[in-house]
This record gives sequence, structure tokens and C-alpha cells, in this order.
Amino acid sequence: MVSSQELESAIRQKVRNVSTLVVSDVSGGCGQAYDVVIVSDAFEGLNTLKRHRMVNELLKDEIAQLHAFSQKTYTAAQYEQMSTSSSTPTPPAAAAKPTSADLQAPAPIITGGSRPSHNRTASGVSIPELTLTTDDDTLSGHRSVGKPLGGATAQGSATQYPGTAVPPPLSPSISRLHENRIRSTEFWTGLRSYLELQFSGPNVEAGAASPGPSGRSPGDAEIERIFEDFFLSQKHHLTASDIARVRDATGMFGMAGV
Repeated sequence: MVSSQELESAIRQKVRNVSTLVVSDVSGGCGQAYDVVIVSDAFEGLNTLKRHRMVNELLKDEIAQLHAFSQKTYTAAQYEQMSTSSSTPTPPAAAAKPTSADLQAPAPIITGGSRPSHNRTASGVSIPELTLTTDDDTLSGHRSVGKPLGGATAQGSATQYPGTAVPPPLSPSISRLHENRIRSTEFWTGLRSYLELQFSGPNVEAGAASPGPSGRSPGDAEIERIFEDFFLSQKHHLTASDIARVRDATGMFGMAGV
């Protein structure tokens, strides 16, 4: 088991120029799963995949003791830009007088698959999640297709079913638990961390991995192949926004980023 204090100390010792660090125990206090946000100029000029690999290599001893390890890495400039944009106040919208149609319309069903962000600094500055794209047809949590899906219109609005506040799952072939898991970036970053421990961790026999191009670490080919096979098997259950978030969070872009 690794305590949050031990993990924070290890990160500050092994990662250069850490200016901001947020370590969150998401295991319920047992010290087996952590989400971390690391801000350092050591990440300057590196893409997400290279940043994650650098952190994984520096913290391989600590990660080997964990069940799950999820990381977000930013340069000081990126972090400052996000902090500034998130603290900019938004003027309240003018209140509109309700019409008779509004008074007669049923109350909307509000669903939410996201959990409150715990990524806050000691001063209370919120660190927003990074999202590459936002599709209008996914704001309700359902994908829009050419024909109605479970009663939804072609414009992507979810149908309200009498007597229940639970909308139909994204895909009728999977359960809601399955859908919630694969739409979570923590699920995919945890899968990647597990594969890295299995194929490029400290206990992997040297020279046993498939050879790869110059500059790639042993085991990279196996990690990418297994991750991509499973991701593609689940991709048709995800929206474009889900796919973009998973690709960005894990740094695994597959075949030309599809």
C-alpha cells in the first residue's frame, strides 16, 4: 500500500520542476488507486503519451504497488491558462417569463454520467477536464443516428418514458453498468496502467517483448495491440466525444487516431 503522502513525496522527488501537484485517493482510503494532476515545465514539448510514459517510468516502483493509477499532466502555462479561463465569471442570463406552453410541458428528465471533479488545488482553483470535442447531439448523453434509437428523434433528443426517470442505455446491447464503465476515462487509464505493468513493468523479462522501431520501449507493441483490440470492440457503444476523451486521457491513438 502507498499512502497519498508517500506518493506525493515520490512525485516531487522524481519529477523535475513540479509547481503544482494534486494527489487524490480514489480507492476509498485503502491506498490502492490514485488520480494525480502534475504541473511541471519538464513536460514542455512532449505530447500526452510521452508525458505519461515519463511519469510511469519515474514512478514504476510506486505504481507497481497500486491497482490503478490515473494521471493528468500539464505545463505551467497550460495550467495557468485553464485556471484563468475557469475563474472567469459568466454573466447570468436574463430571466424569461414562462409561456403557457412552458407551464403545460412536463418537467425535463435530467441525467448526468459525470461525477464532481475532485481536482482542486489547496487554494480552491478548479482544474477542468480536458475535452477535445463537444457534439451537440451528445449533450443528452445519447448518440444521434440516422433513425430513431429506442424512441429518440434523429436530432438526438432523448425520449421521456412514462413512469421512469432513467433513459435507455446508449446501446441496447449492453447494460447501464457496462455503459457507465466504458464511458469513464478512469476505466481506460486504469486498463492502460495495468497493461504497462504486465508488459513493460519491472518484473517483465528483458528481451522477451516484440521488437519495435527505434525509440520505442520493450512491450509497447503488445500494450498498444491489446488496448486497441479491446477499445475497438467497445467503440461502437461510445459517442464521438467519449472516444476523443478516452484517446486524449490515455494517449493511445491507434490507427491514425481513430
